[in-house]
Amino acid sequence: MTILDRYILFLFAKVFLVCFVSLTGLYIIVDIFSNLEEFLRYGEAEGDLVSMLLRYYGARVFDFFGRTSSLLSLVAALGTITLLKRGNEFTALQAAGITKFRILVPLMGAGLIVGSLGVVNREVWLPRFQEDLSHNAQNLTGGQAKIIHADRDYKTDVFISGHRGYQDEQRIEKPQFSLPQTMENFRGVLEGANAYYQQKTDERPSGYLIKGVTRPTNISEIEEVVSDDASIVIYTPKKSSWLASDECFLVTDLSFDRLIRGSNWHLYASTAEIISRIHHSSSHFQIQARLAIHHRLVHPFVEFTFFLLGLPLIVCGGGQKFFVTAAWCGGVVILYYLLSIGFQFLGGSLLSPTLAAYGPLFVFAPLCSGFFHLLWK
Repeated sequence: MTILDRYILFLFAKVFLVCFVSLTGLYIIVDIFSNLEEFLRYGEAEGDLVSMLLRYYGARVFDFFGRTSSLLSLVAALGTITLLKRGNEFTALQAAGITKFRILVPLMGAGLIVGSLGVVNREVWLPRFQEDLSHNAQNLTGGQAKIIHADRDYKTDVFISGHRGYQDEQRIEKPQFSLPQTMENFRGVLEGANAYYQQKTDERPSGYLIKGVTRPTNISEIEEVVSDDASIVIYTPKKSSWLASDECFLVTDLSFDRLIRGSNWHLYASTAEIISRIHHSSSHFQIQARLAIHHRLVHPFVEFTFFLLGLPLIVCGGGQKFFVTAAWCGGVVILYYLLSIGFQFLGGSLLSPTLAAYGPLFVFAPLCSGFFHLLWK
């Protein structure tokens, strides 16, 4: 790495950090004042307002970075080139025989670094804060009722729904389980006062502990339901002494978080988790989830192509006029988001999930190649 590379990387890092810290601080300040009443109410009730704010906004800083990193990379590149041109350093470098492309090489490396951090953020950091990101300012403790998005367990063919859900207790109020006709003793339905989702243990699989069973009324007299592979699907008090007389346990991989998040459950999950659920989970995945997998795989390449698309415009688009160059970059940003949103929308109807995910790359790659010819003119 030469002195020139280190100097340009230093300028890029400085502009990127200033922009990121400024935008993040502005977002936090605006959001705090928008939800000040909820935060103060929480502080009065729990008495630990500072740690809650650190946890609440700590998770959202990672989310904010994931949403803005590609845009901030382009802004940082714009700021770096502008600083070089303002001090006539860019002209001096060209007079020394250094080509425009060589000057942009460290910026390309910086774009790769930011893109790699974005991948690590999406695959490692954000999944650790899924629960914190699922709470808004109006539901900081997770005790507020949430809508249950009914879904089917395609392994056991059980359809799960309920009145409301409470995340702090992993509880479904007035759960309703529509059972297949093969479970004759239950006559197609299982209802209760509450259902609590419980993780897998050494004694039993994951599933819902249903308390206050109302249908069927004779739950303590009903035999356990066994699947074709000899595994128990529904535990009943008749043979399971750990259950009360009005309780039963339904085995399912359809977690409580999956039910309250609906089709958007994958937003903060890692790609490995999504793929694992497709292969091993019993829940059905909509087109949006399959689209998300392809989008995760191609997204780093699309973001880097978007970054490369803006570099020639920054160097050649407006001379030393900052606002002209910024206008060119603004046009690239608008084109990027319009195409991305358009392909995602069409991915649910006219296009396959694969084509919808890779479509922006097919558009940006030729444009990027054409724009880079500007550097040699």
